[in-house]
Amino acid sequence: METVDPAAARALRDDPGYQRLSARVAGAARRTYEVAAENPRNMGDVAFDRPGVFLFNFFYAADERELIPVWEYTAGWWNVKTHLDNSRVLRPVDDESSDYGIINHCRWDSLRVVAPNMIFRPSFRRFVLANFAANGISAQPILYRRA
Repeated sequence: METVDPAAARALRDDPGYQRLSARVAGAARRTYEVAAENPRNMGDVAFDRPGVFLFNFFYAADERELIPVWEYTAGWWNVKTHLDNSRVLRPVDDESSDYGIINHCRWDSLRVVAPNMIFRPSFRRFVLANFAANGISAQPILYRRA
């Protein structure tokens, strides 16, 4: 859920309706993850009202200060090769415990737009993955479609 600031995110967690929803999801899942985050970088808003394939990409780094600069540097590849025009970086707010340094969220119209580029395009390995490796960054991508 989106809020306007970290204080509103904290207040949302205390809302009884949110707590019921969170408990229901947790009861049906093996693992859940909740984090209050800010949006320090944005190459376009993610259109939730349109079908498509969505990505949550959870990033770890030996030095978390490298995450946003490397995200910015590699975002151009995604824009050119997959026509990605939306992507939001979510960074846990300062007092929030988090398993990840940043989380990237974006969408494409279909899996056919993104998957072949990741599998068959050598520049994905040579540029994107090589930049991650050179900066001690690992990514845990999760692709999904809305139900």
